Amino acid sequence: MKKDIKLLIIVLSFIVLFGTTIIVGIIGSKTSPVDETERSFFENISKAILDDYKIDYSSAKKLEEALNSNEKVVGKVVKFEVLEFNYYEEKGSYCIAGEKIRFIADEKLDINTGDIIVAHIKEEPENNNDVWEIKFEAYEIDRKKENDTEQKVINSLLIIGDPESFVYTGTMTGNILENGIVEFRDGDKYTGSFKDNKLNGTGKYIFNNGDVYEGEFVEGKMSGTGKYTAVNGDVYEGTFK
Repeated sequence: MKKDIKLLIIVLSFIVLFGTTIIVGIIGSKTSPVDETERSFFENISKAILDDYKIDYSSAKKLEEALNSNEKVVGKVVKFEVLEFNYYEEKGSYCIAGEKIRFIADEKLDINTGDIIVAHIKEEPENNNDVWEIKFEAYEIDRKKENDTEQKVINSLLIIGDPESFVYTGTMTGNILENGIVEFRDGDKYTGSFKDNKLNGTGKYIFNNGDVYEGEFVEGKMSGTGKYTAVNGDVYEGTFK
């Protein structure tokens, strides 16, 4: 009986050690998806507008003129400046963009007076007491930060990099990514912070094969404390270099 117990312990130890070896092998392997987290094309980013992101009306005034001409505008995109902003529980985010034009979003948005919004018109606007009310979804919010640099809050903007492109949702200053979500064409997805347009700080990287890494990144690579969970259930938790 004691021999059986010893044998069981040896077998279990072998399984644990073998499992650890597999994970360490994955982490260190040249063919490992880990190496794919270094995305050098971040260094050469230029913005490209998606087909459905084309701006139809360059100002609230242009949109108002179209509405007064009985033009159908649902599904179109407008760019406007926020002259005054309020949030109401019953209405949502309420943006005044002119004497007779109001933009309303159901969700609470991080908007300030003076921000420039690129918006998708969700419904045909209603005219109440000679004031147009437009339900919208924000594609992009441009604002001035304290140092007078422009920060953008991006909603699913296609970014063209060298050599491939990706979809980004988050904040940008100029062409510098700050904090958000990147969805790559190959199916990989990163959520977290950036520095110099590289994965940097704390984040979560989901590989297209189902593996997941959560932890610290430095210069576009897993580096520091983290947890790597393989799709087969194997887990490595510790320090990555």
